Amino acid sequence: MAGSLPVTTSLLLDALRDERDQDGWREFTERYWPVLVGLGVHLGLTETDAADAAQWTLVEFLREFRAGRYQRGKVRLSAFVIGIAKNRIRALRRQSARRAPAG
Repeated sequence: MAGSLPVTTSLLLDALRDERDQDGWREFTERYWPVLVGLGVHLGLTETDAADAAQWTLVEFLREFRAGRYQRGKVRLSAFVIGIAKNRIRALRRQSARRAPAG
């Protein structure tokens, strides 16, 4: 996996709540993108599939975050994001296994 997990500040989390704050989303994406793609590759995805999984993870994270499903005092943000990523990666691997020819 690429580098260490990013540290996310309260200011950045506040920015993510604001749908108009493109800078906050860009900063969040820049912090987590290499980690998410690295995780996908580490868990056996191609670079392309890992990038797809990272994109889906970020979109799902934002939806979950804005719906209030992330509770800061209960789990670290990085663990929340990585959990979403692992679920997406598992789904991609299952899809690939179903498409692969037997033999």
